[in-house]
Amino acid sequence: MARHIQQLMLASIVVALMGLLVSGCGGGGGAAPTGQVEGSVLSARTSGGVYPATVTIGSKDVGTAPDGSYSTSVAVGTHSLSVAAAGFQPFPAPGDPPYNVTVGTGLNVIPTILLVPTTPPPPPPP
Repeated sequence: MARHIQQLMLASIVVALMGLLVSGCGGGGGAAPTGQVEGSVLSARTSGGVYPATVTIGSKDVGTAPDGSYSTSVAVGTHSLSVAAAGFQPFPAPGDPPYNVTVGTGLNVIPTILLVPTTPPPPPPP
């Protein structure tokens, strides 16, 4: 009888440890970790914010604020980043390699993106 109780206790401990192991390795069904991404999109000509612009990080789109800033939350990992805005060349430029960002948990500040206008600058005043 004592041996049977020991076997039951051992089985209970094994089941409990397996539950901890599974929940600790992502098997518990929790959401994937995310990181906050912030940055700015500015005009290469004027240094002013580009608005509206669409920043795409992985498969997530976020719009810029009037000052060119953006902020969003994405899954932790490496993502491609691109920017599009009317009147500006896209970023990265056609033919350039993808621009990848690695997002960790917490705050991730992306270097400022400068977009090149597609129209020539206005002529100087007479």
